[in-house]
Amino acid sequence: MKQRIIYVCSPLRGDIEQNLKNARIYCRNIAKEYPDTIPLAPHLYCTQFLDDNHADERELGIAYGMQFLTICDELWAFGLDCPSEGMKKEIRYAKDHNIPIRNGFHPDKIVNPITDSKDLTHRMTDTPIVFLDFDGVLNHAGCDPETNFLPEAISVLNRLYDEHDIRIVLSTSWTHSYLFTELQALLKAHGLYAPVIDKIPEYAGPYPVTQQYFHMSETEFYENRSTLEINGRHYQIGQDAGILHYIQRHDIKHYVILDDLPFSDPTLKAHTVQTCWHDTKHGGLREHHYPEILKILNNKRTSKRPVHEIFQKHQPVTSLTFTPEAFQELCTDAFHYPITLYIEDGTLKPTKPDGTPITDLKERLTDYLGIQITSLHVEDDAKTLTTIWLSYDDTTE
Repeated sequence: MKQRIIYVCSPLRGDIEQNLKNARIYCRNIAKEYPDTIPLAPHLYCTQFLDDNHADERELGIAYGMQFLTICDELWAFGLDCPSEGMKKEIRYAKDHNIPIRNGFHPDKIVNPITDSKDLTHRMTDTPIVFLDFDGVLNHAGCDPETNFLPEAISVLNRLYDEHDIRIVLSTSWTHSYLFTELQALLKAHGLYAPVIDKIPEYAGPYPVTQQYFHMSETEFYENRSTLEINGRHYQIGQDAGILHYIQRHDIKHYVILDDLPFSDPTLKAHTVQTCWHDTKHGGLREHHYPEILKILNNKRTSKRPVHEIFQKHQPVTSLTFTPEAFQELCTDAFHYPITLYIEDGTLKPTKPDGTPITDLKERLTDYLGIQITSLHVEDDAKTLTTIWLSYDDTTE
């Protein structure tokens, strides 16, 4: 019979000597009363060589504990009603990774009923998402790409989780060669404990796209990062389309893309931290990228972009004018995905890429620009959109 490994989650800080004594009692009771289990208390082990009174050693001990937690079947919390800061991190990790949690003093009932991991995506709208490429981000040209991920890159991702509660969505071509669960296990084996919740679709666009349709090699198909035009129709393939499709489907507002290659889409480009594959000394994701990542995550849709950087002002200053191309670029920035503009009975009818009408255009532009949009007017020539005017209240600056 396979024995369950129980992660013993209990306080350490404060009266360390008494708390360690308590942890030994908890482990002993579990071993005696539940013979089908193996109790594991990392703080009993780590305190043999780490000093919890030193902040850096304490953080190292917590990191070791997280790694132990990845191999455990359950977490039993002793002090669930008033957990220490270290316990809170362990409990949150268990919740995010669907590890069953029990009250150690009453372990007959699971505190967090297990759900499918995809349920983690239900609040993605307000959750910071990191779209993660592998090659050039987790490694560089000097690494063995199959076995050697950069510890510094893993550390940056774990720090983002600890400090900003990010979730990771894979946007790497590795998803074409490995199962998603295999990549989750690979990242975990390299020390990543930030939740990896999903991957982008292999392709997306207004019509189904296949490698065979374009008569491309596999490399050309997956590495092409632009829009192709065939018989008058535009197709987006590769990471550009996959990420845009994912952002729209989940209505994601806070995201950053970690990739070593540039993107052709202007919106994605503005949300990308570009790393380097070829630099064997400083390539991949590094600590110096951290401020840039935070700047992008914090500079989300609600950030106020200087109006003069987006359009040309016309007098009076309470009216703005756009060409259709400039207005479409503005809307793409505001919505984080490309929109389609057409007119019907003299009224602008914007739609999402899937054809769904957009009904909150004024509100979204008001939020994005930081000015109160009061009305929107269009001018057309034989049903061809030529000019768009926005009127706004300048007293709300």
